[in-house]
Amino acid sequence: MKNTFKEFSASDCVLKHTRIDIWQYPLHTMFLGAESLLNSDEQDRAKRYHFARHQRRFTVARAMLRLILARYVNLSPEKLIFAYNKHGKPELTDTASVQFNLSHSGDLALLAVGSEHPLGIDLEFFSARPYEGIGKQLFSPIENKELYSVSNLLKPLSFFHIWAQKEAFIKACGLGLSYPTQQF
Repeated sequence: MKNTFKEFSASDCVLKHTRIDIWQYPLHTMFLGAESLLNSDEQDRAKRYHFARHQRRFTVARAMLRLILARYVNLSPEKLIFAYNKHGKPELTDTASVQFNLSHSGDLALLAVGSEHPLGIDLEFFSARPYEGIGKQLFSPIENKELYSVSNLLKPLSFFHIWAQKEAFIKACGLGLSYPTQQF
């Protein structure tokens, strides 16, 4: 197990059509130089967060995204240029062969990197929510039946199991919550 990002070699960041790499990294500490990796739009987005912890999480998540993707495409992290579809899904403009998706929740991030096929990944920390009410709005009838049938003790696990899969799917499609989530 490699303990730091610097321990990864260039061979760890090779795109293969048969492989999807999943990177997990913490967001609890701002590292030296993280802010300088972000472009002005990303720096402005970070500043829009009201709480310092949310600014830090966004900044570290984006800086690490840049560091990791830069190794795959052999560019400097600061030189990566992102384009966004109308629903906000980013893609690299320099290379269409790299597919990626980022999710973060709390102080943890997951980044999926692959080639050829659109990717979606989701990370959700358990929290108290009106599970059945949200499910009624966003889940299919079959999923709602399953959610209603489990014990209250298992509802959070069942809810997040369904939700994380749906979120990853709609992120891969690049449609976000504009996708009719009750239909799949």
